[in-house]
Amino acid sequence: MKIRQLIRLITLTFYLALLAGCAHKPSDPSVDPYETFNRAVFAFNEDIDHLIYRPAAVLYQAIVPPPFQKGIGNFFDNIQILTTLPNDLLQGKTQFVVLDVWRFIINSTLGIAGLFDVAQHLGLPKHYNDFGMTLAYWSGKKQSPYLMIPFLGPSTFRDAFSLPFDYYMSPYPYIDSTSTRWIFLGVNYLNLRAQLLQTDKLIQESFDPYLFVRSAYLQHRHAIVTKNMKNENRIDTPEIGDS
Repeated sequence: MKIRQLIRLITLTFYLALLAGCAHKPSDPSVDPYETFNRAVFAFNEDIDHLIYRPAAVLYQAIVPPPFQKGIGNFFDNIQILTTLPNDLLQGKTQFVVLDVWRFIINSTLGIAGLFDVAQHLGLPKHYNDFGMTLAYWSGKKQSPYLMIPFLGPSTFRDAFSLPFDYYMSPYPYIDSTSTRWIFLGVNYLNLRAQLLQTDKLIQESFDPYLFVRSAYLQHRHAIVTKNMKNENRIDTPEIGDS
């Protein structure tokens, strides 16, 4: 899952920040034109995280064994394919459509509803796509201005615009029971937050946590978008986001 690559990037960014010392460089307005607003949202999100998200993630990590956490992650990765597929089609990536269809079929059956990533071991690597990447693919723009979204965290203007499209391409809005829908979404984000617990100390010990998170996120997102634009229909190595 892509969360592992993000963790590695955050760790690398931390050590690069140590080498750079405590110098505070002015932000690039082309990257973060609304930094004042974004910092306010970042502070708000930090309060919500300390109050709700992090304690819940700590409890989740303490009571759910690691193999079960991995299975839950695999399950939601499998569901994510249903969002990836229409974006493969929108980008004209026919070979990735075939890859993702087979991954979904194999993991939904042999992998027991996606709890086990059987397809990975059969030579079908994970592949991630979303509507933000589709917009980047057709516009040719590899980076969009940074944006902090209340409750959700770091993003860009382009990716924030794409969120409703990705949501309605997923199966979640079509679940009849509202409570069931929220349980699925909640468990998914809880599992993701638990995987990011190991980065909390690095972020808090950085000279400027806001700039640290922004840099790590933008580098990670830029790498994904760039690779997606270069891949075309080629299937060779696993996409960023594999675990």
